[in-house]
Amino acid sequence: MSKLGPCRVGLPNCGTPTAWWTSGNGAYTRLCKKCLDLWFDNADDDDSLEPTAWGWLNPPTPSAEQLAAALRDPSNRSVVREILRSEARHGAPWLVEFIDRENRARRPVRT
Repeated sequence: MSKLGPCRVGLPNCGTPTAWWTSGNGAYTRLCKKCLDLWFDNADDDDSLEPTAWGWLNPPTPSAEQLAAALRDPSNRSVVREILRSEARHGAPWLVEFIDRENRARRPVRT
């Protein structure tokens, strides 16, 4: 059992709680990711199940693949552009190294 205790829904496949949920009557519940998704799905059909508040106990960290997909998504281009401009203004070493690597990779090979 985690230091956060069990998921309060108590289904056989429940995992470690990842989020908290406060219902309309003020009840506080810890939920695993599966139960959180299930509860939100049910709340789509029944407004009385909507939380008055909810949040992550430990915010999930996206995988490298999820980050890459978000950066490639055309709808995020303006945000990515602003972040890169900001990093360039501050001379971020990771960005300088990245640009150098890209330039070396694109140079024609002389034989």
